[in-house]
Amino acid sequence: MPEINRFIENQRNYINDLMQQPLTGFTNQQKKPATWDDPAWRFTSPTGQTINFYFVDHTVKQSDFRTAYRPSQKLPDDLRHLLMAYAIEVCAGKGGRSAKADKHSVVRKLLIELADNPAHIDFSGLEAAYSRMKNVDYVPVFLQWLHRHAFIPPTLKLTNKKGRTTAAGDDIIEHKKNSVPEAKVLLALGAIFHDVIPPEREKWDPRPLTLQRDAFVCAMTALAMGSPNRIDAEQTVLTKQRLEDITQTKDGKKETVYYLDWQGSKGFKNNHNHILAVMSEAVDRSLEYMEIACEPARVLARFYENPSLPLKKVLGDFCPSSENMSALTPNMNKPINLIHLGYLLGFYDEGNRKVRVSKATAGAHKTHTRGLYIKPIIDLQPEDELFLTQTCSHTKYLLGLGLSVKKIREIFHSNTLTVAQFQHKWIQYVVGNLTGFPVGYNNAEHGKCKYEQALFSFTGNQIYTGTTSYDGGKSHFAIVPLAALGDVFSTALKKKANAENIFTRHGFSDEFHIKPHQFRHWHNDVADREGIPHAIINLWSGRKTPEQILHYVHRTHAEKAAEISDILFSESGKEITVKVVSQQQYEKLTDTATAVTSAGFCSQNLQYSPCEYLNDFVTQCALCPSSCHAAHDKEALSLLNKDLQVQERRLDDVQERPNFCNSQAMQDWFALHHRNTSMLRELVQLMESKELKPGSVIRLLAHKSEFRITDTQAKTVTVRKFALPDSKKALAKALEFKSEKVPVEDALADIFALI
Repeated sequence: MPEINRFIENQRNYINDLMQQPLTGFTNQQKKPATWDDPAWRFTSPTGQTINFYFVDHTVKQSDFRTAYRPSQKLPDDLRHLLMAYAIEVCAGKGGRSAKADKHSVVRKLLIELADNPAHIDFSGLEAAYSRMKNVDYVPVFLQWLHRHAFIPPTLKLTNKKGRTTAAGDDIIEHKKNSVPEAKVLLALGAIFHDVIPPEREKWDPRPLTLQRDAFVCAMTALAMGSPNRIDAEQTVLTKQRLEDITQTKDGKKETVYYLDWQGSKGFKNNHNHILAVMSEAVDRSLEYMEIACEPARVLARFYENPSLPLKKVLGDFCPSSENMSALTPNMNKPINLIHLGYLLGFYDEGNRKVRVSKATAGAHKTHTRGLYIKPIIDLQPEDELFLTQTCSHTKYLLGLGLSVKKIREIFHSNTLTVAQFQHKWIQYVVGNLTGFPVGYNNAEHGKCKYEQALFSFTGNQIYTGTTSYDGGKSHFAIVPLAALGDVFSTALKKKANAENIFTRHGFSDEFHIKPHQFRHWHNDVADREGIPHAIINLWSGRKTPEQILHYVHRTHAEKAAEISDILFSESGKEITVKVVSQQQYEKLTDTATAVTSAGFCSQNLQYSPCEYLNDFVTQCALCPSSCHAAHDKEALSLLNKDLQVQERRLDDVQERPNFCNSQAMQDWFALHHRNTSMLRELVQLMESKELKPGSVIRLLAHKSEFRITDTQAKTVTVRKFALPDSKKALAKALEFKSEKVPVEDALADIFALI
């Protein structure tokens, strides 16, 4: 007997009407037109933006469009069809690609939590499912859609709007505090910026074969701190340019205003966007770096748009190396083939500059490997035959990445083709994956810019290390879609459980992270109202003689053993050195209180960051990354040596315990304490070392197995690695010695004593 439920009936009628319509823009995992029986859809917008939708159950923990889902993993038909109908609704609505994907993902998780059709759920069931969800931002929108079409009872509403309650007083302050990035994160980004794009141009590495991801993130950060804006929607579609300025006289004083040509978003027109004066040097340095680093991709964009252009027009502002020009001797007034263009761009600078060709190719050189023929790139002719294969290193050298047999067939249709055919097939493939080419669009599909004019125009190998926007997208001949850059930026800055972000790659704590929208909050809540802190100005502005040492804290919890460091410019203004100074100098220069300890002094500001560090020693501060020790400090050495003797005696004592061989807790304590005691011994020996000047400041970074020794007079820092004895071997040796020493009957007695 059919179910009598008018809300279910409304759903069925609505979905049946949709089923009569073509699923325009939707494809399935086999790249065929989507059907209502698929486990996943991909929607491609008119501008080429793609969004993946999944209709699978709770057994799928991580959705991936390349995964072949089992029929048993699909949601029940009624839930799957309802979710498909909502996917169509989402695609027809407003918002960027990420927002639309999030809307649908949240609803899928809600339906999984409900485990039934919403029309069957009562208020308590909805509230229970809602309370179990972590992300509920788009649930009310979905419920509104259900109500609008009478798919659920009008009385089925949420009262507990988790995360959306009206805030007041302290709640508002706390919300703003969470929205504004911590100063230490901005300071860390400043330190990374000076490392990646230093003031000295001779230290730059904008080569096309060098990974430029961190340089891109630093440049985007400089722009974000230079002016409040919607980063993904606006910065990713900026054109290549340098910072402009206008000097005006106001109240008898000359004031310089800096600006960039900016594309508006959310209905705002293009404009001259003001850049903060303190960020002008960093912004202009970023623009100059990107002008150089991104030129190869701009050259490729011009070539892909019109391969028949003469070489001088294709190259534009790019200047090939004299070595490559003299080796190839191209005619600047004639077109060039793709491989020779790659040679001029420097794609083959690292290697033997030869590619694999067929045996029939004129001038082919036979190698010692059976069936392998190669030819110098500079001698290639349009009619020469290239030979592509999955396992050959020459194929990887040609494209800058390896391709599977299936992908070679998909792109080139054959593993043997002429240079001219290779060029035609590759351009056709790449352009097909760059929606709207030669114009690129941002993630919201509103902002746009031609790839040949884009500030951030990258080749695949400059940006990608893992997943790419399209297969083959890691090639040096691939162009990164502008729409992908926002995700690259946000991913590099966010907190990752089992992967690196830009902070951890540069030696910072894994607790450092920031979301793109927080830069705008920083402008509105800090920079505009309170002014930019001097520490941040010093680190980002490129000032030549800053007076203040910049302090940033790397640690949150003591067990993470992340270091505390101080940053300052050298007198030349060209270098940043990591330095820990004496307590008096520290307090004078930073106006920050420090604390005297029995073994030195603590560089952590205990007024604002209470100490969380604990150890099992007499001297509580030993081994803490915040603890600073002075070389040849007699009082501290006397105390630390006594502490060391105590800890060594404790190790001996635990070995003498009758049940040491049978107690896992004792053995675990021994291994850990043996390691810590060994580090304390290393610290004492270093403090006593005649190689160090008296007063040199020593910090122990246990997680890096290193000491950082600062000569406060010479203003230098030396890193000294140390190797600890193997605590497991020490434990094994202690157990072996104990077993030999203790009679069998005593050992049995120990065992029975534990029963």
